[in-house]
Amino acid sequence: MDDALACVLEGCFVCIPKSSSEYPDSAGVWIYDPESEVFTEDSRPCPSFATVFVHVVMDDTLHVFSPEYNSRDRHWVYSLRDGWREQDPVPGAVQKISYAQAYGPLLVLVCDTGFYLYDTVSGDWSRVGDPLDVHGLYFRRVMGVPVSPNQMLCVEEHRIAHLNFRDHGILHSTIVTLNPGLLYPSVDMGWGRLLDWDKDRRATLGIERE
Repeated sequence: MDDALACVLEGCFVCIPKSSSEYPDSAGVWIYDPESEVFTEDSRPCPSFATVFVHVVMDDTLHVFSPEYNSRDRHWVYSLRDGWREQDPVPGAVQKISYAQAYGPLLVLVCDTGFYLYDTVSGDWSRVGDPLDVHGLYFRRVMGVPVSPNQMLCVEEHRIAHLNFRDHGILHSTIVTLNPGLLYPSVDMGWGRLLDWDKDRRATLGIERE
């Protein structure tokens, strides 16, 4: 299972190949129980993901965002109890998700079109930050780590092509801070509240820009 997706759910190690077509004899999900030291194959069908995807674990549920050619990204969730379920399509404005981090019921998504929040309770999406400048870049990889209850450090690896066909790597770091009012169990959060923070609120509501 080279280059597989790996995570921990309910204390078990879960391993999923990036493309189930590479492993025709496997359902795609293997679960290792450290107490019994036994691998178990999940016989439930596993989606076939694109070569590049983003995943994050929240409350023992795996979220996978997988791009589709000429279409919106697809959003899948997996749990040991329920198996795979496909969620509603990712909004078209959310393009090229490169990193995701969970903060309670909120998912922070780093995209080419900006920083987005997805509320897994209400289903709301909101663009809460502008995109980083990617001019002149032909490759970008984002890594991140929480550094406080409402902050995460994002480190981007950029590859820049020059006329001499030599590429140079640049590391760019950004601290992303969430307003505490966005985090559960704040009384300010709830159904539809994320829309108040949306930088594209008029477009989200279907109102033409002035």
